[in-house]
Formats: sequence, structure tokens, C-alpha cells
Amino acid sequence: MWFAASIFYRGEHQQLGSERDLWEESIVLVEAIDETQAELRAEEIAKESFAYKTTDGGEIRWVFDSIDRIYSIDEGQLRHGVELFSRFLRPSEVMSLRTPFAETE
Repeated sequence: MWFAASIFYRGEHQQLGSERDLWEESIVLVEAIDETQAELRAEEIAKESFAYKTTDGGEIRWVFDSIDRIYSIDEGQLRHGVELFSRFLRPSEVMSLRTPFAETE
């Protein structure tokens, strides 16, 4: 079976402190026999943290925080138009998602 896994990463920036951490939600495709195995396989993928230099000379390190949810893909075969992930959002969440990051944040 195929699953979409929603993974949360926290971006730690050395100079900004934890109150200014960035967050990332990543959706990955996982093949597993059931939801339990899909979560374990998603965690294996997610635990590979990574870092890079920022434009201000600092470093941001992306660290696995949690698996938000596992979403079963009901189709037997992946094909054009198959829904991989969906969720319900509150109006405040939509506003947050539609608000771009400022370059100086």
C-alpha cells in the first residue's frame, strides 16, 4: 500500500534563538504493508537531519520533530490526479499559510 506521511521539521538557527525557529511540513510518499509500518518508515526518512549556511553567515539545521499524520492513498496504482494528502484547515491556518515570509524575518 501507499501512504503519504506529513513530517514536521524544526529549523534551528544559531543566532535567532528558539522563539524564532522556522518550521517545515514535508509530505513524503511511503510504501508499507500497513499504517504502523508506514509511520516507522516515515520516521526513518525524517530522522536524516540536514543543515546549510544562511545569507547572514549563520547556519540553520533542520531537525525532525514529529510525524503529524499518515494518510492512506486508496488507489491501487498511482496515476494522474490521485489525491496524496488532504486536511481540514481553520481560517487562521489558511491566513498563516498564505502569508509569505519577509526577507528580514
